[in-house]
Formats: sequence, C-alpha cells, structure tokens
Amino acid sequence: MPQDPGQTDRSTRDFAAVGDSITAGVVAMTGDGEPSVGSWVQSAASLPLTFAGGWAVPGATTADMLQGVQPVDADSLVLLGGTNDIVQGIDPADTLVHLTSIARTVGIEDVLLVAVPPLDSDPEGSVRLDEQLQTLADQEGWQYLDPWEGIGAGGVYLPGASSDGVHPVPEAADLVGTRIRSALLYGAGA
Repeated sequence: MPQDPGQTDRSTRDFAAVGDSITAGVVAMTGDGEPSVGSWVQSAASLPLTFAGGWAVPGATTADMLQGVQPVDADSLVLLGGTNDIVQGIDPADTLVHLTSIARTVGIEDVLLVAVPPLDSDPEGSVRLDEQLQTLADQEGWQYLDPWEGIGAGGVYLPGASSDGVHPVPEAADLVGTRIRSALLYGAGA
C-alpha cells in the first residue's frame, strides 16, 4: 500500500542534547561532536534512538548554553542545565528564562527538561531549582524527568554515586542515560 507523502515510516528517533559536563562528560561537545566519559548520552543513544548532536560544555551556565546553541534538526531535545548557575549564585528566574530561550533557539517542539543533579555543596539550591524546573515544564508543555532517584536524595548524592559531589560516577551517569532513554521512548512517566 502506498504511503501518504506527508507520513514518514522511520524506525529510529533522534534527539539533541544541551547541557554542561553532566551531558558532555569531561570534554566539550558541540555540533555533532560525540560525548565523552561521564556523559549520560551514550546510554540513551542506542537504537531506536540516535544522537543528533547539540551543545554541552563542562562548566557552562545556562547563559553560556544560550550563547552557544544553534538550531538542530531532531525529534526531541533533552535539556539539562542549571547546576553551574546554582554554583555561581545566578538567580533561578534567570536560569528559567535562559532554558526557555535555549529550547526556542534549538527549535525542537518535543522537549524533555531534566532535573539538575544533586549538589552536595548546595543541596537546597538543587532541590529548589528542580521544583522550579518542574513548574516550567508544566507551563511550557514539556516533559519533566527527575532521573536521580537512587543516586541522590534531598539534593545530595548517596554514598558512592559521586566522587566530587557534583558529577555522577560513570555507573550513575549510565543509569541517568537509561532513564532519559526510557522517557524519550515511552514518556517521562514510564
């Protein structure tokens, strides 16, 4: 049976990612560059999901992300940013504006906004921003995912889940990637 020209029959879906070291790993990832050690992306990007690129740089604030992003052609955008904003004392209201502007600049309608990770140096800041991120996702019609269950609690990492109180150990990053993958494939409530 011929396919309607307006339909596509794709067995794969692709996603772009914007973030900081939690997304990039230890080396900057821009354009269609590959993530490095410590990134969650490798665990999320296996068939039928493929990674379409994006922008993620260790140490980046959401303002840096906004300056660096370009439009990306992909089915979904995974947006995970704000940890460095907390560390640098940036007003959370500015973080939310930056995240909204990043999504608009990238130009992908299907957005998965991911909770910032635990932050041992400022657990209250992490918890507070995550609450605001969930509200932002609701307002924008985005999916929201907190993939940190069993990795952190109350804004701090559980023992063995981080070596520095900021970044997840590789096994925890892989678990985060698996949870992001599930949300992209089946919805954040899956």
